[in-house]
Amino acid sequence: MKQLREELVRGIDEDDMEIHRYERILGYNKRKSKNMPKVFRTEGLDYLLEICDSKPLQYSDIDGDNCPNTYHSGMLSVEDSKDSSESMHENSALTCTPKRNLPAFIKRNGFTEMGENNESEKDAGTSSEEDIYGRLINKKTGEFLSSKSCAKEKLNELEQKAGLLETEEHVKLKKSLRGLINRLNEHTLVGAVKMFSDIFARKGHNEVKQLLFFEITNSVDVGYRLPDRLIIEYAVFIALVHTTVSAEVSAYFVENYIVKLLETVAALPEGKSLENLTVLLAELYNFKVIKVIMITEIMQYLREQVNDKCFTCFKALLSYCGNTMRSRDMDALQKCITETQSFFLHLPETSRKTCQLRHIVDEINAIKNTNVRKFTDIVDSAMHSHYVNIFRGLTRKLDKEKELPMSVDDIMHIDERGRWWLVGSAWFPTASVPVNKTDDKFVGQTLKFSASLLQLAKRAKMNTTIRRDIFCTIMSSTSEMDAFEKLLRLSFKGQQEREIVHICVHCALREVTYNAFYAAIIDRLCCYHKRFKLTTQYALWDRIKVLSQISELQRENLALLIIDLMIKRSIGITLLKVIEFGMIDKITTQFVRSILSAVLVRSTHQTLLEMFQHVVSSPQHKFFADGLQVFIHMALKKPQQNIDNKLLLSKIEFIEGIWSSNPL
Repeated sequence: MKQLREELVRGIDEDDMEIHRYERILGYNKRKSKNMPKVFRTEGLDYLLEICDSKPLQYSDIDGDNCPNTYHSGMLSVEDSKDSSESMHENSALTCTPKRNLPAFIKRNGFTEMGENNESEKDAGTSSEEDIYGRLINKKTGEFLSSKSCAKEKLNELEQKAGLLETEEHVKLKKSLRGLINRLNEHTLVGAVKMFSDIFARKGHNEVKQLLFFEITNSVDVGYRLPDRLIIEYAVFIALVHTTVSAEVSAYFVENYIVKLLETVAALPEGKSLENLTVLLAELYNFKVIKVIMITEIMQYLREQVNDKCFTCFKALLSYCGNTMRSRDMDALQKCITETQSFFLHLPETSRKTCQLRHIVDEINAIKNTNVRKFTDIVDSAMHSHYVNIFRGLTRKLDKEKELPMSVDDIMHIDERGRWWLVGSAWFPTASVPVNKTDDKFVGQTLKFSASLLQLAKRAKMNTTIRRDIFCTIMSSTSEMDAFEKLLRLSFKGQQEREIVHICVHCALREVTYNAFYAAIIDRLCCYHKRFKLTTQYALWDRIKVLSQISELQRENLALLIIDLMIKRSIGITLLKVIEFGMIDKITTQFVRSILSAVLVRSTHQTLLEMFQHVVSSPQHKFFADGLQVFIHMALKKPQQNIDNKLLLSKIEFIEGIWSSNPL
């Protein structure tokens, strides 16, 4: 029994020592007061603790020699009736033990209360106190006092010291990606992309992106000049990941790569590392990962440094992506060369310190009509074309991912603009995004348009902010593709988005001479998503139902708009099903006749077959098909002006053949 008690006491002492050690490490022993926290009293838990714990005993004269033999510890007094004298002796020995040798739990429960009272008196004079949640606050100001010894920070420090941050899985993943990059070549490209896709699907995305960026930049950022083939293979790999895996990976890579490149330009290290980084950026543009704006901004940044290394990198960009810029973005190349020549023209002679720098300046100044062949001829175009063909072959049947739309300026101002290229909406300066008070359902951007354009919108009765922005965006666009991209960038939803089609139809009808520009925009929208087809159909039905109420010019423009959209297959022949052929009037007859005649003459047999086959063979459209057949037979066979009647009759025979081969 005695040995059992000694082992119990020894175990409790060891546990207390461990608890105190971890308290010091984790910062849990920083409370000056040993009293019960205020939160316990506020919540009424002090009474609960008194019930759970034995009431501390007050001893004022506990000494090693004058210890009373009457104290029996409640936890250790396990007296046996058969051995009472031995138990009394043991208890007496325990209670006479000096305070410094008592177990820790006895010290906490019984013999430290006087010390706690003294410490609590000292605490009364301090300027901090705990709130009801146990947080330290300043008594005077009420501000929270931060504690640097929080458990999380302590644990992170301990892990860093112990080198435990790189787990076994992290090291394994790092080795896998390093091996993947090191083995990269023309023959392993497909396997490498597939392997990376599997890793990206199984592991944490952020960790994989970080490690991929780290491994590729470490391979490129070396002091010697890398072979062009190796850099192109890195670029093709990133382009394939961008197209087949996720644009999230390429966006992260490009964002951090630009920051790395600018830091390298600022540091100007010895060797060829900056040139390697520049060539890889050019290849990313060649394989449609980034847009030309990123190349031109980097070229502008390089020329402003006025030193040999930066001018050499400027020349490398022209050499490696000059031909691509000339064929893909001629205007951007011409503007960049013109601005560079103007910059060099105003460059003082004292800045041209070395012969190499002067030679590069003279070479760039000698460029005329964007003829950069002198620069591009130094690059192996056959090898580049070979890898372009490989990339096209691997991505031929895939939906092409668009180039990353951000610029260098966007990357350098991520804190205020955010990563809008991942969110999917364009960024506008804060000054141009006030709250629109006229429409509580739409908080849009007040775009900057000219006064004449705004006046034109007012005359066109574009009364709401949404309609005015759509109208001005369409009118200020240079092409239907430009208008389509700008309209999508407005990020309208629901009814606001449907306004785009209605305004295009409205504008098409108001033109003095028919303008096919509006049909091209609607066609782009219909190709983008099928919801625009339905919106277009309803918008045209609204006009067809009121044909007699609109002017002759508007009816003519409406007919031409419908003809263009039918030929482009943006809408089908079922658009005409709202017309009652049994009760058709003269105006509607002329309207439908002009549409069908033009569609038949301008369409091929295959297009007509696809257009009419579904209507003729569908029981759902039986009455419409019968009415249309009668109308074609009765109205279209009559000779018409300004049309090839012979060709029209042959197309009518072909259409009637479709009805004959598909009897319902």
